[in-house]
Amino acid sequence: MQQLIQISRPRFWIYLFGPFVLGVIAGLPSFSQLPEWRVGIWALLFLFPANFMVYAVNDLADWDTDQHNPKKQGYEQGARPEYHATIRTQLIIITILLACAVALSPQLWWLVLGFIVLGLGYSYPPLRFKARPFLDALSNIFYAFPGFLGYILVSGQYPNPWIVFAALCWCAAMHAFSAVPDITADAKADLATVATRLGVRGTTITCMTAYLLAYGITAWQSATLTGWVVLAFLGVGYFLLLVPVVRAGTEEAAFKVYRWFPLVNATSGMILTLWVLTWRLF
Repeated sequence: MQQLIQISRPRFWIYLFGPFVLGVIAGLPSFSQLPEWRVGIWALLFLFPANFMVYAVNDLADWDTDQHNPKKQGYEQGARPEYHATIRTQLIIITILLACAVALSPQLWWLVLGFIVLGLGYSYPPLRFKARPFLDALSNIFYAFPGFLGYILVSGQYPNPWIVFAALCWCAAMHAFSAVPDITADAKADLATVATRLGVRGTTITCMTAYLLAYGITAWQSATLTGWVVLAFLGVGYFLLLVPVVRAGTEEAAFKVYRWFPLVNATSGMILTLWVLTWRLF
């Protein structure tokens, strides 16, 4: 069990679980109505099994790259080859579990299918978006799928298309920046990514622009002064966080900032959730 939890990257659990919680809060018709039991089941699925699926497939498919990557030798422990057979079995079981979860909400089968296809296809052929510059970043929209699922589940409505686009910008920026510390390792493995194409500064500037776009669109759609203030604060915060990386122009500088991202993303997610709660209540 310890191995399964380690592979699922507990520090990154918030990236799937957080959007689901935010989607449920944003879509809940009334706070006097307690979420139905299906919400609890989906929450558990997005807390551990979904994270295991995403990161286990990454460890299995990218062992060749990980051997050159210092990030995977300490900060993120990759799965060693002697455990790959066991991990494949566990991965198949958990993927089937997620597929069977469609029975909980049959009308959302397309979101669950999309999550599984993009989650597995990011690393595995024939899709292997990881090796397709720009598509690698765009395919990470699946991190927002739990939020869309939670929203539709409790509201019965589809999310605002502009918010979906903002989520795409945010997910793409997060992925692209995470690839910056891997540029050298990916180049040694002959792996082309958005970061190897644009370089440290080019990728980081693109991410800064995408973050501002994501929060700017969300602020525009909020149509409230409080929303503008909160979302402008978050957008500018991400922008300023990446300024030192542009100045230094090195993978080492990017990795130092990248290590803070779980805390930064959790904090910004909490602020965003509190703002949605306030907006819904008042």
